[in-house]
Amino acid sequence: MLGHRPVWFDGNAIETPVYERSRLAPSHAFDGPALVVQMDSTTAVAPGWHACVDAHENLVLEPAGA
Repeated sequence: MLGHRPVWFDGNAIETPVYERSRLAPSHAFDGPALVVQMDSTTAVAPGWHACVDAHENLVLEPAGA
């Protein structure tokens, strides 16, 4: 993790963990809120969502509890 930064979700600033995409290995998983940063994009994982890295290193997002 690279640290935390305030991110606005639904009108509220929430201290949000920031992950570097290249450091996420298969089976790495976390719940939102979170930011995933890489050279060419940033992915926001909203509160109530779950992120995991699959065997092919895809970042898969789905509603938490799904």
